[in-house]
Amino acid sequence: MGLADDYHRKLNDSQVAVEFFARDVDRLSRELAAANESRLLTELIAAEWKRKHETARMELQELEQALLSTHAKLNKAESDVEAMQRDVSQLTENKASSDVIAEALRDEVAALKNIVNQQKLDKAELEGIILSQRYSEHPGNVAAPPADTASSYSHGQYLFIPYLVSM
Repeated sequence: MGLADDYHRKLNDSQVAVEFFARDVDRLSRELAAANESRLLTELIAAEWKRKHETARMELQELEQALLSTHAKLNKAESDVEAMQRDVSQLTENKASSDVIAEALRDEVAALKNIVNQQKLDKAELEGIILSQRYSEHPGNVAAPPADTASSYSHGQYLFIPYLVSM
């Protein structure tokens, strides 16, 4: 019976070892399942982060393109402003020159008007003198020029007021 006891003991030991291995296999199976679940979750998270990274990279490229476009527009606007400033400077110079010319023309027009007015006065004075002489040559005329008008013409007492034109 010794052999049978030995066999039973070995059988019991084998059953204990099988139960130990079965428990260890269950434990390892659970750990493997947990590790697989953790790996799957990690892969899902990694895929999510990869999508987010790709989206952010694409947005960054779009922003870089928009920035380049904005820089181009800014450069164009700056060159336009510089051109406008040159135009404004030229127009300012032209206006100053035109103002000087206009002032000179106003002075010339005023001088010409003064000459015309003086000639009108001279003509009126001569007409007065001629009328005075006619009346004096024909004493039979009933109508005589007023005394103060004739004397004013003959003595040059008309006041000359220059007429300035404002433009």
